[in-house]
Amino acid sequence: MTADRDNNSAADDDEFEDEIDEPEIEHRTPLQAAIAWIMTRNAELTSALSDTELDPIDVIVRRAKITPEMSLERAWKELQTAVSEQKVVMWGHEFELPSDYEHGDVWPRGAIRQLTSKDLLNTCLIDVRGMALRPFGIIVPGQIWYCRAVVQTKELEAVFPPGGSMQLPRTKLSKDHKRKAAEDIYLRFRQTVEGWDRLQVNVQRAKIDSEMLAIGETKISERTLVEIRKVHRVK
Repeated sequence: MTADRDNNSAADDDEFEDEIDEPEIEHRTPLQAAIAWIMTRNAELTSALSDTELDPIDVIVRRAKITPEMSLERAWKELQTAVSEQKVVMWGHEFELPSDYEHGDVWPRGAIRQLTSKDLLNTCLIDVRGMALRPFGIIVPGQIWYCRAVVQTKELEAVFPPGGSMQLPRTKLSKDHKRKAAEDIYLRFRQTVEGWDRLQVNVQRAKIDSEMLAIGETKISERTLVEIRKVHRVK
């Protein structure tokens, strides 16, 4: 894997050069690249994603015609588990969401600190400008977000080795797992697509099916989507 950043490297950009000088995170991998590594174990893709202002992972994966081992949501859960078990250490810049935030804005520059499993609890990924972490639910000013997150490369590769044992088998996912994957995608769209709840079932289904195919799954039925919508109906 070649996506790590060396703290002494001249290739480091201004965003990192004076913010992370702890020797234990001298070799670090940005969160977006770490998630890509867990999803695909593809070093070339992971290296490309070490940049901080790229398209979302799923777009790049489809463009590269790579079949992920797991969904983005599952990869994030795997990484959260590794952090909670203290197998991988993560750092991130904490900031309070400003009232004038718009999707795609440059992340504010907050203080960097080590993130605990408690910090990551009930958070989801927002795959914009290199990825950030935010609370589930409606985006509102004043929320605590984390951006420019990094993990130590050696720890990441130790827990998720190339062709590693933590990869999901290539067999077909169970029906329940398939529904959970569809539900995760539904919730992600609900958080990132303006007016998502107002879209018709067939429009939502087409968007979800595109994401399901990208992670190697089959399309969902209209009945499944209707059931998901009922569970998460707007109150």
